[in-house]
Amino acid sequence: MKNLNFLFISIICFFSQISSGQRSIVEMMSSFSASNSSNFMPYNYTTKSYRLAYDEEEKVDSILDINGEQVKLMLTGTKNFEWNGNVLKTLETSTTSDFATTQIFEFDANSNIVRAETLLNGTSDEVMDLMNEKMVYSYDNKNRITKIQLFKNTIENGKTVMNAVYDDTSELPISAEIDMMAKMKIDREPITDGYKYHFKMEIPQELIDMARDELGSNATDDEVMNALGAFGKIPKKYSDVTFGKDGTIQEDVYEENQEVADKMELVSKIVFDKNFNILNQNDFESGDIISTIVYEYTDMQKVKSIKKDENEKKINEFDKNGNITKEYTELGYLLKNYRNERLTEVREYTDFDELISYEVYHF
Repeated sequence: MKNLNFLFISIICFFSQISSGQRSIVEMMSSFSASNSSNFMPYNYTTKSYRLAYDEEEKVDSILDINGEQVKLMLTGTKNFEWNGNVLKTLETSTTSDFATTQIFEFDANSNIVRAETLLNGTSDEVMDLMNEKMVYSYDNKNRITKIQLFKNTIENGKTVMNAVYDDTSELPISAEIDMMAKMKIDREPITDGYKYHFKMEIPQELIDMARDELGSNATDDEVMNALGAFGKIPKKYSDVTFGKDGTIQEDVYEENQEVADKMELVSKIVFDKNFNILNQNDFESGDIISTIVYEYTDMQKVKSIKKDENEKKINEFDKNGNITKEYTELGYLLKNYRNERLTEVREYTDFDELISYEVYHF
């Protein structure tokens, strides 16, 4: 099964982090034809999510025994999953809001998502109806996403939010256009052993108008752009992507210097394996390496270890069936327990071994 929302999460993260950590055009484009991986289980089940009860006045919904210590937990939400073989339906409720979210994902015979709907229900159904939306996905004969259309009450006859064109030689598109939070266009030209991918982003006029209305008619263009935050500071960008004889893919990412207009500088050098897993990434500033991350993978394409700069290598742990039992994150780690090959609980900890959250699965 394809990772349900990986494509749009990738795009949104790319927009929001474009001037910082998330720099790879290849990483986003490869999600257009993501490998068969999944972030859900094909069963009927329910999850309950908890956080620590920080003071005595908060309601205690569960108590977890950790090495003899009684940890008080507060319920934050529940999520119900229904799977019938080609449609996944989820219902999510939160203890901090008065509305529920229903999501429906329909798959074709090749496990591609062909429909994704989000339905909100709450105290103001009229307002919620304006937020409801449906995505319809189209694919070519190699299961590569070619078009995504968005339907909602505020858009008459729907809107095409993504178009991609491919050739027969690569999983990466020849060109792509995305019209979501901003309008983005990617196209390529040949270079030695690969392609130069050009990236262009256009700030929607409605966002500019909203910022100007908020600031007043006397606001300067610079003030409007500053009010837009990261969207008002989109750098020029391109990537040189080359293909090695060993199957690896190297992406050299160039961005416009923030101080000197039209001066392009190398900001990242990223190496992928043939499955588009990142093997290593070097980030640069003024020509000097400022960060290095190295990844190792299992034969099931799960991250085996991560090493950042000179820090100790973080090695994930697996059980005899290949299920990950300890997974390191950017700020800590996750502990996962299984029963009969099914995930039963996830505990999130900080680097200092402090419990942050707890999630339990009921089948």
